[in-house]
Amino acid sequence: MSTTFSRLGIINAALLAQGQTELSAESDGSLEWRTLAAQWPFLVESELEDGGYAHQFVEQELIERIGDGRFGFTDRYWLPSQALHVRRVFTEATDGQRIYFDNWQQDGTGLNVNAPEGIWVEIVEAMDADQFSPNFALGIQKKMEMHIARAMKEEHSLADRLEAEAQMYLQRARTSSANKSGPKPLFRKTSVFADARFRRG
Repeated sequence: MSTTFSRLGIINAALLAQGQTELSAESDGSLEWRTLAAQWPFLVESELEDGGYAHQFVEQELIERIGDGRFGFTDRYWLPSQALHVRRVFTEATDGQRIYFDNWQQDGTGLNVNAPEGIWVEIVEAMDADQFSPNFALGIQKKMEMHIARAMKEEHSLADRLEAEAQMYLQRARTSSANKSGPKPLFRKTSVFADARFRRG
């Protein structure tokens, strides 16, 4: 059975390691959540880019609205269970042009947006033991701890040490990924969206 890493799980591991109270749920309005969730996309995106991991981005259509949105949005959709990180949200015009949303918010299991007719999402698939070393999760956790030390505890020397530890774990993760077969394609062969794209014209 593979190990799955979640955003909330990594954030809570960082909080507990720094003597802070763990979060019972995402988007709880706490200072801890606002601070760390704001850093999450930048940390994950930059490490995926810099590390050259054997990862894949997947585009998936979300059709069924599951209710009213949270955080002031009108609509909410279930996210696939493997969606660790949502990169982009968009719809497609009749001429095939993408219309990207600037304003949306991911929570623990859903995506909140103003779009009653369905949307497309581009996600990074869940990081499991077949794709990433657990060192990736440890590296991101240490990056989170660094922000806790710097922004919440104002312990800058501790933050510097945690950043060095993060780089050590992330370098191990990069080495592990480099030893695999290489990057996966941007679109899965089974992607309905990819099939539609290449049938056009």
